[in-house]
Amino acid sequence: MKKYCLLLLLTIFSLLSNQGLFGQAQFSKDWNEIAQQSGVSIQLKKVECLDSANGVFYNNVLIRVVNSTNKKLSVQWTPAKWIDGKVVEIDGEEAEISVIVKAKREVVGSCESWTLCEYQSFIDKPEVPKLTKYEVKNLKVEPIKFWP
Repeated sequence: MKKYCLLLLLTIFSLLSNQGLFGQAQFSKDWNEIAQQSGVSIQLKKVECLDSANGVFYNNVLIRVVNSTNKKLSVQWTPAKWIDGKVVEIDGEEAEISVIVKAKREVVGSCESWTLCEYQSFIDKPEVPKLTKYEVKNLKVEPIKFWP
């Protein structure tokens, strides 16, 4: 009976850990909203990005910015990233992300351009450090002003 209870507890703990309930963020293969403000939704989705020509196989996280308003918007934020559960300091070009999104439209990242795309892990190299969490900080949403 003790072995059964121990096995049950280990199974439950494993399931909870895989769902990110113990501090390790998991990325879904479906779009998942991580921030929202003033009619803009920022979403993440885990995808496989295969570069067969170079023998490189990544899991990446694509970013989608959805504008549900009737205005063209400027959207800016500072990304916060964790690699293997540890916060990573970001500076230079990666310190801020900025996109323009037309009214009632969306902008979606892609593996090909690495725009709105974050490396998450190597598919075939589990020992290499991986992105475990991504957050949007200092989100700014402003309408694009046209000059008279």
